Amino acid sequence: MMAIIKPPSYSFLRNMNAPQNCWIIDPDEKWQKVFSAFLEKLDVQSIESFEEVENAHDQYETDQPDLILFDIQGPESVKGLKSFSKDCDGVGKIIAISTIAKKETVLDCINGGAFHYIVKSDDVQNMFSSLSTAIRKTSFKNRQNSAFKPQQVASFFTSGTSRE
Repeated sequence: MMAIIKPPSYSFLRNMNAPQNCWIIDPDEKWQKVFSAFLEKLDVQSIESFEEVENAHDQYETDQPDLILFDIQGPESVKGLKSFSKDCDGVGKIIAISTIAKKETVLDCINGGAFHYIVKSDDVQNMFSSLSTAIRKTSFKNRQNSAFKPQQVASFFTSGTSRE
């Protein structure tokens, strides 16, 4: 008899002031759908996806999200993240998401304004678990208005998730 595996419940985030207005900046429609489905499970009221950072930048004046999932594909994406974070006061709202798991890229993103860095993976359950933790920390940071602690970057490299 085959066991039926149920997807994990993220209901604990609903009770932790999960963000209500989230943006996904990712040129890949597949990943937009994956992250949108995850955010819908958290009862996020408004999820908007952008293929290009310029479009999100233009809309930021009228609609400021609580959380931004920002895809990083290379050095140009990191520059876009830094510019977006600076121009739109996105510090503490941005979680970088990427298939790149290099220490330099992670540090560039964190220094550029991302609060957390998540590696995209085919292991969706593990990725969503990491994303849940990041959202919880981001929501807490926004509520507490606390400063980022660079020591948190070290945990990424000691947790065994790096694939350099």
